[in-house]
Amino acid sequence: MLLNQTMIPVWTALKLENYKDAKRYSHEIQYKFNRLLGDAPAYQETWIEFVHADLNLLVYSIDKGNMELATELAYCIMDELHEWHTINDRAYYFDSIWDFEQSHRQLTDVLNDDFLKHYEWKEIENLIEEFNTCWNVIQTTTPDLKGYYFIDPPQFVDFLDQKAEISRCVEDFNAQVEDADSLYLAEICNEVEPILIQLIKVFGYYPKQGEETVANL
Repeated sequence: MLLNQTMIPVWTALKLENYKDAKRYSHEIQYKFNRLLGDAPAYQETWIEFVHADLNLLVYSIDKGNMELATELAYCIMDELHEWHTINDRAYYFDSIWDFEQSHRQLTDVLNDDFLKHYEWKEIENLIEEFNTCWNVIQTTTPDLKGYYFIDPPQFVDFLDQKAEISRCVEDFNAQVEDADSLYLAEICNEVEPILIQLIKVFGYYPKQGEETVANL
């Protein structure tokens, strides 16, 4: 099982403010990660040390009730695991979804920025192009669950519905770009986020209490 699949429940629980679940899942992935490092010394690379440190701080932050920092760290860990797949040419289908999440996050941050007027329009155009490119990959790629493990089959009916909803938002966004109404564009991007969280949630691994699983990168 891939570590990013076990991180998805932590990330989604934090985003949905389900802090009891976030605490449980964070402790489970910390345990799995410690076992992985103990069983595979070859994974003792610099970037692994960063992930390990971020994960330990994530668990500590959740235990202490600092959910804002915990959410930032959850993003960092998801990004780090995603980058490891990219660098090592081990991209899975979910990595294309996280590519879109990153592009959406960057675009949304800029459009919601109080200092938006200081950005060059070309910078925003580049973010919009990346946003559309990443979504097009998802639209044109058949879902593939290789490398992922599920107790129960994922709810792909919901997944397809969520894809359709995001597609409508993307189309609406692109139709409004020429008018360059930044407030409306930001509003559309903000509408995508809760749908995207549910779409990402489909790929998480949600173990039953006390269940033993083996994780890998």
